[in-house]
Amino acid sequence: MKKESIKVNLSNVFLIIIIILLCFVITYLIFKNNELRNNENILQNTDIITGNTSIISENNIVNNNNNNTSNNKNNTSNNKNNTSNNKNNIISDSISNINAVDNNTNRQHNNILDSEAEKCIQNYLDLLGTFYGDTESMLTKLGIDTNNSKQLDDNLIKTNIKYSSFKEKIYDYMTERCFNSDSKFKDYFTEKDGYLCYIFRGATGAIYTLKSYTINNSKYIAQVVFEQEESKTDCTFEFELVKNNGKVVIDYCKQTK
Repeated sequence: MKKESIKVNLSNVFLIIIIILLCFVITYLIFKNNELRNNENILQNTDIITGNTSIISENNIVNNNNNNTSNNKNNTSNNKNNTSNNKNNIISDSISNINAVDNNTNRQHNNILDSEAEKCIQNYLDLLGTFYGDTESMLTKLGIDTNNSKQLDDNLIKTNIKYSSFKEKIYDYMTERCFNSDSKFKDYFTEKDGYLCYIFRGATGAIYTLKSYTINNSKYIAQVVFEQEESKTDCTFEFELVKNNGKVVIDYCKQTK
């Protein structure tokens, strides 16, 4: 009985050992299987990452190409803008040159343009030529009506025009200084009781035509053609011009030739 009992116990022991070994084997196989699956997952993830990296790289290449294309377009646009700006600059320079030419042909001296000076001098000469015809014609040119004038003596005629109104008309051509220093005007136009009086004189009218002038310091040296009846004579006038209430007028006049 003892021997049989011992055999049974040994059999049980071997069985238990075998079961344990099987458990270890099974456990090992399960572990290895899990490890293989993990490795496969890692490889798959690596492939996905690699694929994504490739996609990202491709996208970066595409984006770089797009950026290069955009930059090229911008450069082209900038070149066009530069070309346009260059054209605009050329046009602007041309306009500036034209304006410079215009300014050269209409110079300025003491805030008086050539065109203003020419007009002022010629207006004065026209008034002077009318004066040499007769005094009444000069008053008519000034816009003064002499129809209601009254003869005071053999030479002096009194108008119903205020002397101050006459002076205002004169100031469109010359200053007070010029009027008082020129005996032609001062001697023939006077004041009586606040009214304009004039000495009648009748003569052959004259025409003064401005040919040219030069500027010497503040003086305008004018070359003028004097015409009376059928004769023509070259003469020279010396003028000083000023602006009076925004209008250019004669401040000084002297015939030097």
